[in-house]
Amino acid sequence: MVPHSSHARLTLKTRAAVTSVAVFLLVGVVVDQRNHPAGPSRMDPRIAIDPFELQQRIAGRSNVDLAAIWRSLGLSSRLDTVDARRDPAHATGAPQFTRCHVECVAEITRDNIDADPAQELILKICEPYGFCRFLFFKARGGAPSSWAILGHADHDFARQALPSYTVKTFGEKRFFVMTAEGTSGTGVSLDYARWFETTPTGVREVLTLPEHGYAMLSSRSVGRRFRTDVSSYESDADGDRFDIAFTVDYIGDNALVDPAASAQIPLFTRARRAVYARARSELPFTLDISRSTITPSEIDSVFVPDEIGCSNFLQINMSDLVPLAGRASTPAADWLRRYATDCRASDARTTLLRILNR
Repeated sequence: MVPHSSHARLTLKTRAAVTSVAVFLLVGVVVDQRNHPAGPSRMDPRIAIDPFELQQRIAGRSNVDLAAIWRSLGLSSRLDTVDARRDPAHATGAPQFTRCHVECVAEITRDNIDADPAQELILKICEPYGFCRFLFFKARGGAPSSWAILGHADHDFARQALPSYTVKTFGEKRFFVMTAEGTSGTGVSLDYARWFETTPTGVREVLTLPEHGYAMLSSRSVGRRFRTDVSSYESDADGDRFDIAFTVDYIGDNALVDPAASAQIPLFTRARRAVYARARSELPFTLDISRSTITPSEIDSVFVPDEIGCSNFLQINMSDLVPLAGRASTPAADWLRRYATDCRASDARTTLLRILNR
């Protein structure tokens, strides 16, 4: 099933924010929207909380004690990050979002992120170019003035890019998808696509993808731009699954051949298919190797903004490099000859140099 995207903004918007997202579960905290004056900064968990009032107490204020707010909601100050989700060993060292040291951002939007027709309320609380936490609220019993908190989502890196989100719809199934910065710097960039679903027990992250990025680290390395695109989502008696296109454009630098003439040389584009599946709804999605044409090692080495080793590059791309080597006297072939010459001995290197030098 092909996705449909939506993103409706609430008219109440305090200011733009800098964030990214990962999510964990929180259930059953009741929030009533009432016309009552602002309470003390340390909120009593027994007092119903109005998310609009909470926004007003935070937006534009510096030195806000967020740790007290999280405690009042039954939340930890420790952020749930991409690293912690991938490796539990990182969870204990995850940063804590305890205070806005500069003017806090607090923004409210509405979107439908679950199966019923009513929209949910999303309160985003961020320190500009720092940490961020999203709170997800649902109207109780259809009443617009009574709210329950479904869960929250955190991120700990936002150096360059403002986060954005969309809601992807596949029939009656909806996913909250956050595009969030993973890294940025000289010659490197990575944005994540982080997929969340809403269940009767809360909101949870079920899939994290390298949405797009690039690595252009030096004239002697292989440059690349990469991206992923979710083609479809299906659900049946065997479980549910995403069909995802992984695409990478490889690029050489002519400075490797002629140091006085730096220019990008398009090499080839490699497109692969990945199927991420789960047998039961309570499980996360994992790569189904039997139905995919990409391997975990290729994802881990290519679709990250790091240096890719020469031998690894040759080995995983021989089906594209052999035709390229056969096109003699082209800028791409000249680049490959110089690049392969510098690689350590391997069967792939020997094969390519034999074609390039004949």
